[in-house]
Amino acid sequence: MDNSHTSPDMKSALQIAWEDAAQSASWYRAMAEAYTSSEPFVALWQSRQQQVQALAWAMEYAALAAPAPTKTPVKTLPPTQLECLEVAVVHENATVRLYESLLDTVDEPTLRDTLFQIQATLLQHHIPALRRAISETQIPDPVAVFEEIQQTVLRKNPAEWAGMLTGQNGSFLSGLLLGAAALTILSKQNTSQDDERSE
Repeated sequence: MDNSHTSPDMKSALQIAWEDAAQSASWYRAMAEAYTSSEPFVALWQSRQQQVQALAWAMEYAALAAPAPTKTPVKTLPPTQLECLEVAVVHENATVRLYESLLDTVDEPTLRDTLFQIQATLLQHHIPALRRAISETQIPDPVAVFEEIQQTVLRKNPAEWAGMLTGQNGSFLSGLLLGAAALTILSKQNTSQDDERSE
């Protein structure tokens, strides 16, 4: 591509996109190493690395010097896996908005297509994968919930019972209680039927 047709704004847009992809790749790598059982971080790290390579190619195509591969410093990670996932969702959404502004400055079709593809990957794959991981991470431990129920019931405090039902695990607990109530009704019905047969 003739460099004379590459505007300063276009050069800046590609540089910003590359730096964001490189930073994100380093960040996801750190998360993958910290939380080895979390598949999304590994997949996102690999995806971002591919984006770094695609953007480096785009810069060469635009007759720009592609940045030399460097180890981008990683900011301190959030203290828990769930917080890492939540921060990652915020970042990916911010990157989608960033690409909206970058695309306004890039009019060359091939370069626009590269940026569009990366933005689509964020929207269609990265963000949904992170949200699924958040949902899975937030599923409560049944044993811990049962222990919480037991301790709350023993304290015989109605205010605590109400708080438990409206708290973080309220939906899960309500489901358990409804299930238990259904089993109790069925059990009584079966007992009643057995008594009638014995008579």
